[in-house]
Amino acid sequence: YYDNLISGYDALEAGCKTNTDDNRRSSFVLSGTICCRDFNTNGTMTISGSGFIIANRDVKLHDQAGDSGTLTISPSAGGAIVFIGGQNIDINSGAADTTVIMNPGVRMYCKSDSITTGRVSIINCTTDINGALILADRRIIVNSGALIRNSTLFVNDPHNAGSPANNNNLRV
Repeated sequence: YYDNLISGYDALEAGCKTNTDDNRRSSFVLSGTICCRDFNTNGTMTISGSGFIIANRDVKLHDQAGDSGTLTISPSAGGAIVFIGGQNIDINSGAADTTVIMNPGVRMYCKSDSITTGRVSIINCTTDINGALILADRRIIVNSGALIRNSTLFVNDPHNAGSPANNNNLRV
């Protein structure tokens, strides 16, 4: 099941190439697909609706020290908000200046396009993820008291076999 999802997400990321970043600072309703190089959030905002946010490089959800506010991700009933990162997905920062809340129906996949990238990093006790599906080719790292409940975390056999110490790693 997860391998089939990953294959489909790989194809979506491969078909969504761009050199433009998407920096979001206010609430929006997702309907369809957003393609970007990097996807960044900051400020108090809500992402609702359903669809795909595909970043050829990184998905950065309130991950920079100095970001502020609360990010709430609330998919529509029966829908899903899917984040696909070609390199990394970083959720929250160690600065404890933001809050990230993900409600049921969020999916994340980190493709790991190169040998030096490929992680889902979830940090901070102000992160609350409920009912998510989190997939990664190489690593999923949960640090500093982040709350993850009713969720599935799956690390796949990596596309890149060059650095075995960093592959197939689920660290909580």
